[in-house]
Amino acid sequence: MQQMQEQKNWQDFTYLACDGIKLAGRKYGWNNNKAYKNTPVVCLSATTQNSSEFHELATALSTRKTFPRRVLALDYRGRGQSAHDKKDNYNILQEAEDTLSALMATNLQHVNIIGSARGGLIVMNMSSMRPGIINSVILNDIGPVIDARGLARARTNNSISNEFPDWKSAIEFMQHVGKVHFPNFTLSDWERQAKRQFTQKNGKIIRDCDPAILASLNAIDLDHRIPELWNEFTGLSNIALLLIHGNNSNYLSKDTIKKMRDIHNNMAVIDVANQGHTPDLATENLPEKIAEFLNHQS
Repeated sequence: MQQMQEQKNWQDFTYLACDGIKLAGRKYGWNNNKAYKNTPVVCLSATTQNSSEFHELATALSTRKTFPRRVLALDYRGRGQSAHDKKDNYNILQEAEDTLSALMATNLQHVNIIGSARGGLIVMNMSSMRPGIINSVILNDIGPVIDARGLARARTNNSISNEFPDWKSAIEFMQHVGKVHFPNFTLSDWERQAKRQFTQKNGKIIRDCDPAILASLNAIDLDHRIPELWNEFTGLSNIALLLIHGNNSNYLSKDTIKKMRDIHNNMAVIDVANQGHTPDLATENLPEKIAEFLNHQS
C-alpha cells in the first residue's frame, strides 16, 4: 500500500530544452492542493545520477502534513529518461539553461533549489543568470573549490566497472568502493545507492547515463588547476543558504567551508557523521532538517 501511495504522489514529465532536445524529470506533490501554498523545490543531482537520487527526500517534502511542497527533480541531458546528446553539450552552463527551461515548462517562477555535487555548481551559475527566481539554496557537499582527491576517486571508480551481470554484483560494487567513506551503511543503503545510479538494459546492469559523460570525467587532467567558482558563489551571498557536508568527504575541504562562511555570514551548515561525498539525503533525519530550513524561508 505504501509503495502505491508513493507512486501516486509523483509522475514523470518531459519538456523541450531551448535547442529542442527532449528532457525529463519527476514531479512530486502536483496532486496535493496544500503544496501549492508553499514555495516549490527543485532538485539537481550529481554528475552521473538523475532524479531518482531525490526520491525519498522529494516524497517526504511533498507529503508532509505541515508545509508540504511541490518538488521538481530533473534528469540532465544524457541521464535517466532524458535524451542523449553530443558530448560537448554535457556541461554545467548548458545544464543551467536546461534547468531554466524546466522551470518555464512547469510555470515555476520562484523556487528553493537543492543541488548535490554538480547540481550545486549549476545553482551557482544560475545565480548570475536568473538570481530573482532563487528563494533559497541547499548545497549537498559542494562548494566553489573541488578537491582534486575527490575527482581522482570518482575517476577511478568510474573506470573500474560500469556493467554488471545482475543487481547483486552492482550492489557489491557500490559497497566495495564506498564503504571507507560510508562505514555505517547497511546492505539496504547500498542497494538504494545502486538503484539510483544503475539501470537494467538488455539483461545487464549498466550506468543510467551516457557513456560519453563517464569518458569526459576520465579525461579530466588533474595536473592542471581545477577552475574555482568564487565569483559565482558570491552571487548566493544574499540568498538563504544551507550547506550539507559529509565529514568523510574528499570533495569539500574545511578550508573551503571556512571561506564560504566568510563570504556568506549566515550560511547554515549540517555536518553528517560517517558519510562522505555526497551525503544520502534520505538518511540521518535529513529530510526533516531540510524541511525545517525551508519552512523558515517560506
